[in-house]
Amino acid sequence: MLFGSWRFRSWASGNRARQLINWIEHSYVLRFRNSHIESPTVRQRNPYGDGERKPARRAPARPSSSVILVSPDLEILLLHRVQTSSSFPSAHVFPGGHIDGSDGHIPENGIERYHDNRAYRVGALRELFEETGIVLARQDGTSPKLISMPQESREEGRKLVHSGKISFQAWLTQQSPNAVLDTDGLIPFSHWVTPRNIPRRFATQMYLHALSASEDSHPPASGLSTTPTATADFTPTPDNNLENTSTTFHPAHHWLHLAQSGKIILFPPQFLLLHLISRFLDDNALPAAQRVQRLKDFIYHAPADGSPPWAEKCISPYVLRTHDPHQDDKAVLALDKSGPEMEELGSGSRGDWERVVLFKWSKEGFRELEVRGRREVQEEGRVNGKGRGNGNEQENRSERAVKL
Repeated sequence: MLFGSWRFRSWASGNRARQLINWIEHSYVLRFRNSHIESPTVRQRNPYGDGERKPARRAPARPSSSVILVSPDLEILLLHRVQTSSSFPSAHVFPGGHIDGSDGHIPENGIERYHDNRAYRVGALRELFEETGIVLARQDGTSPKLISMPQESREEGRKLVHSGKISFQAWLTQQSPNAVLDTDGLIPFSHWVTPRNIPRRFATQMYLHALSASEDSHPPASGLSTTPTATADFTPTPDNNLENTSTTFHPAHHWLHLAQSGKIILFPPQFLLLHLISRFLDDNALPAAQRVQRLKDFIYHAPADGSPPWAEKCISPYVLRTHDPHQDDKAVLALDKSGPEMEELGSGSRGDWERVVLFKWSKEGFRELEVRGRREVQEEGRVNGKGRGNGNEQENRSERAVKL
């Protein structure tokens, strides 16, 4: 959970394709919460596209997390950000935000800073509560059922937690002394790192949480079952326009259609993840439980080519240099790199080489997004290279550095 943005003020002058690449390289910020962003100065050189110049100083990537909540009807929850938000203005996003001290400890340095841990999980559940009023917690450490509480209590609690007057865990204990957050119900679904040239950077852990109306027993040892919901209320409510104006469940394919038809704004990470989810949850030929299980199997499956499963992918997106033979002004966003910190640590972490996201930029935001195969885009002549290479020496050096 995902990028912050600034207005593209020089769109009408110069080379549109070059300006788009410059703008996108300087404005991608993975954000999942409303916070101040300082607008950078647009540079004339593209630090990723041509490898000429890189910033002298790199801001640290601040930990954050986000949750993709799947309803018992297999619909996905998105929030509509307020127009005045300094991140995602007027866009639809997954609930989420940065990690604070009450969520737990995240290492200051090292590979573990960018791996799934309890602090990331608590932060995702806290942000979900603050932004929607939904509480994902169990009655006790052994109960398969999620806790239910009056809406009045939840509304009062989310205000207290959001204002920092009480921690999420402390508030939950006040409501039910034995209650525990349902951190085990979260499925890691990729980690996103803001590119190095952005003033404010984030390392964002994405999660999937699938609710179910089933009253079945405890989850199996694999941890891949859905979560019994009992009588808990999972109706989301806006936060009085603090950060969002609406909170809505829709099927993944419906969200994608709304974005492609220009009715809503989705940023590339949300669009990509909804695209992957739709392949499984929108397959009406299968029972709901089987669709959810197939999605979770996909997230944990390690491809035969040795690339990491989606549960472990680390993605730091960047714009590929394009030839634009179709003259449609679409940029191509690559997803294979894991980010400068992971490369410098020699973690071997990788993103997704097989897919890219194409899009156009307008004054309203991202438009005409589509997920395509990278080989297909190369064969069309949009980007350099054949096979797993791309013809760009700077990019090839970076790929070798992470042992692609």
